[in-house]
Amino acid sequence: DEEEEEEEERPVLARCRFSDADGAKSALEALKEVEGTPVTCSLLAGDDEEAFWEQVNAKFKAAFENPVKGKGKKGKGKGKGKDKGKGKGKDKGKGKGKGKGKGRGFPSD
Repeated sequence: DEEEEEEEERPVLARCRFSDADGAKSALEALKEVEGTPVTCSLLAGDDEEAFWEQVNAKFKAAFENPVKGKGKKGKGKGKGKDKGKGKGKDKGKGKGKGKGKGRGFPSD
């Protein structure tokens, strides 16, 4: 029981981005609880906001300058399927046995 109580009491941090300041302000005012649990909301501004963006930009810069080798080279691949390697060549995709003059009652003389 003690382990469950400790897990429930740990704070959860979530960040949201909005396209405009008005949306952020209205969400900040309206959001008071999530699934019955009271929440505390704050708006990053000033030095806190600047520090956040510096940290984010530093991570992006490091990832750009030192890319992890082996990622993103192969892509998704074609996968396995019964039609793998079979293109849409001559006479593919047409019905069976419905060529000119076959089985339509025309004399073959």
